[in-house]
Amino acid sequence: MDDREDEHVSIDMEKLANTLSGKLETLHHLSKDCSIYRVAKPKRCLNPSHFTPQMVSIGPFHHGKEELKPMEEHKQRYLKYFLQRTKVRMARFLSFIKERETKLRNCYAETIRNLGSDEFAAMVLVDAVFLIEFFLRYYKRNFRTDDDRIFGKPQLRKEIRHDFLLLENQLPLFILNDLFDLAKTATYEEAFYENISLAEIACSWFEDCVIEPLDKNSLKIHFPKAEHFLDLILLCLQPSQSRAQIMLKDQNIPSVKELHQAGVKFKPAAESTKNLLDINFNQGILEIPFFKVYDDTERAYRNLLAFERMHDYNGYFNDYIIMMACLISCPKDEELLVQNEVIGLGNDGTIATVFGNLVRGMNYLQIVLAALVKTVRWPLVFAYAETIYDLGSDEFGTMVLVDAVFLIEFFLRYYEPRFRTDDDRIFGKPELHWDIRHDLLLAENQLPLFIPIDLFDLAKETTYKNISFGTISCSWLSKVTNDHLPIEKNLFEMHFYSAKHFLYLIILCLHQQSQSRARTELKDLNIPSVQELHQAGVKFNPTAGSTKNLLDIKFNQGILEIPFLTLYDTTERFYRNLIAFERMHGYTGYFRDYIITMSYLVNTAKMQNYSVKMKLLG
Repeated sequence: MDDREDEHVSIDMEKLANTLSGKLETLHHLSKDCSIYRVAKPKRCLNPSHFTPQMVSIGPFHHGKEELKPMEEHKQRYLKYFLQRTKVRMARFLSFIKERETKLRNCYAETIRNLGSDEFAAMVLVDAVFLIEFFLRYYKRNFRTDDDRIFGKPQLRKEIRHDFLLLENQLPLFILNDLFDLAKTATYEEAFYENISLAEIACSWFEDCVIEPLDKNSLKIHFPKAEHFLDLILLCLQPSQSRAQIMLKDQNIPSVKELHQAGVKFKPAAESTKNLLDINFNQGILEIPFFKVYDDTERAYRNLLAFERMHDYNGYFNDYIIMMACLISCPKDEELLVQNEVIGLGNDGTIATVFGNLVRGMNYLQIVLAALVKTVRWPLVFAYAETIYDLGSDEFGTMVLVDAVFLIEFFLRYYEPRFRTDDDRIFGKPELHWDIRHDLLLAENQLPLFIPIDLFDLAKETTYKNISFGTISCSWLSKVTNDHLPIEKNLFEMHFYSAKHFLYLIILCLHQQSQSRARTELKDLNIPSVQELHQAGVKFNPTAGSTKNLLDIKFNQGILEIPFLTLYDTTERFYRNLIAFERMHGYTGYFRDYIITMSYLVNTAKMQNYSVKMKLLG
């Protein structure tokens, strides 16, 4: 290549670098104080209506959707009446909101790109005043008007209240407070808002209309520090006493029927108890705060659970749901609690169904194994094996650089917390980190490892002298794969520079201790189930703790040793990608054999429960 060609290449690279740098300059600052999130797609896909407003949009995430536009006229009508009561002009309200625009935008977990400054301020004013006016009209009938279709139609009001409790449908409470206080300072009649605060009118509605039991005093106490409505509810639901938490999913909690047969009595907690989580067991009596389940309870609970996980709460509400699902697993359990006045039935459905739906997917073994066996018998074709036609050279180079640096920075921040920044939404929110890690282990979502290795080596000459990309990525891999596959960190490090990508590395580690074994076509064998083996006198033990390979299953002197396995909601997804890569890349099918073996051994829910008791599964 002559000097002119070198100069031309250099100019092209500088042009590409300037284009990418321009994009970096336009990034908005992200605050660590965000509290309003979008629900992750895997959760949303289970039932989109549980997280999507059906009648009214509040805030930017669902603003402007066609199906919600009929409610916009009602919002504007409420704004008209609100403005008629105050001497504050609309322009002053809009200016007031614009002064707080940065703080408002920072409350959302993603950048609001579809709304400019003027549109954003107008949206906040209309939605905030709609909420204020709604609570005013609920609190005092004399605020209602003849043309009010919402309070004139109870069913419409009921449907709207469901939308107020969606995680993606929130406004920060501080802006409602500030706007209401501004309106109160200059009204045409001083008596309009005399002795009324936003906390008073909002908490009055929450006490009557949301989740039983919620105490108005508790709502008022927590209102000033709450970020939004769901945050307010969770603050009120924290246990009155600090309690040690245990992993409930690892406990074998008996049902109400089983406890009743064992002599346990049930009673509602004292009327003074206004917290769902204040459950006590004392002298053979289980005290549970009284609550009712309505047709919208599941929807509200799902959003509370999603927010609790996203906002890094301590998980008390999640524990409550798991425990209640264990206690109320059939109509008989429900009947006993109704008889003892612990629970009440609302308008729709059964309590067992509600709690069962909420924890559906926590016990995954049967679904996972059955689906996986079907999968391994069908060929899969992956897009990464195809020629990439839709990206030009510059686009491809930019994509590789951005994605590779994202991986490097992600692993650096995991390995060394000192690299994290205040605006880091990934490590600042464990739920987002959890969702991202699933995507990094997909067969179609890989970069060749030599790219981040070479880029990191290029950068480390000046910044990361004592760290290698292998060290930081293996530290993360050994942690996240341990949930599904126990693999020692030193195995990752041993094979790291031989691997083409992350799934390749995992398969290399899994195969190391299995290559010396003869393989038999398992589909041609009639492998007995755990129950059949148990009836034949076979005993079961988890493999010794030193074993860090799922495939080390051994049978010796009548004892079948199986490495302990815990299954999570993401295990199926991870295993599918491992099996697909193992087959497509022409590997010996040891992992596929493991899945088929386990599907024969654990082929019913009863077998699953037995395996849990034997401490083979968790």
